[in-house]
Amino acid sequence: ESLVKAYAAVGTKKNKWKALYENVQTDRGLLEEKWKNVVNENETLRKELTQIKKERDRQINLKKQAERALSQSENEFRARTDALEKERQEFEEGMTKQKKALAKERRTILAQNKTATNGTTQRISLL
Repeated sequence: ESLVKAYAAVGTKKNKWKALYENVQTDRGLLEEKWKNVVNENETLRKELTQIKKERDRQINLKKQAERALSQSENEFRARTDALEKERQEFEEGMTKQKKALAKERRTILAQNKTATNGTTQRISLL
């Protein structure tokens, strides 16, 4: 009878160990599944990060292109503005020269008229 109880006790312990082993295997399976999920999520995040970096680099390149285009436009605008300013100054200088020439010509004509008038007056008085 005690032998039967001993066998029963061993059987019970064996069943407990077997149940514990099965629980550990189940837990191991769950952990392996979780690990696979973590690895997959990590890979997905790595791919997303790569895409984000590519998009960021693209945005940086677009910004640099825009800055270069703006700088070029500003330089072209500045050059055109300088050319127009030079053209305006040359025009004003030409107009000033023309005014001076016209004023000189006017004085000459007035002087000639005065001389011509004086000569006519002197002839009339001589008669």
